[in-house]
Amino acid sequence: MINSLIKSDIQQLIDRASDDGYGYERQNKIRVVLRDILQRAVEDNLVINNPVSGVKLRADKEIKAKALTVEDQSIFFDYCLNTFYDNLFNVAINAGLRPGELFALKVSDIDFEKGFIDVNKTLVYQKYLEDSKKTFHIEPPKTKQSY
Repeated sequence: MINSLIKSDIQQLIDRASDDGYGYERQNKIRVVLRDILQRAVEDNLVINNPVSGVKLRADKEIKAKALTVEDQSIFFDYCLNTFYDNLFNVAINAGLRPGELFALKVSDIDFEKGFIDVNKTLVYQKYLEDSKKTFHIEPPKTKQSY
């Protein structure tokens, strides 16, 4: 039975969860659990590959985001100035990084001469099957645009 599962079966399950009102994070938890279970099946030679690979999650309903005005940004950066978080917020905001992308950065990801940051991973706090509790993991960025 497990070796008859295909990617479209998993996608259909995730899509149904979205249709039933489950948000992005809950869909992701379903995907993570299935990925871990089926990875064990791969390791035990019960299936050739993991059908969860490439399954897409549906984004939550449209959220009306409000961008800071230039004046709001100036006030924000004035308050950050000379604090522990000053550089952190400047990089995050000016580069448009999500928190996980920012926290996964290594010095080797930054080209100081060219002023370039290579966003190639994100830090997530998640409990995988092999974990005894939630812990930090490095994963690919959330979207293609993040790279």
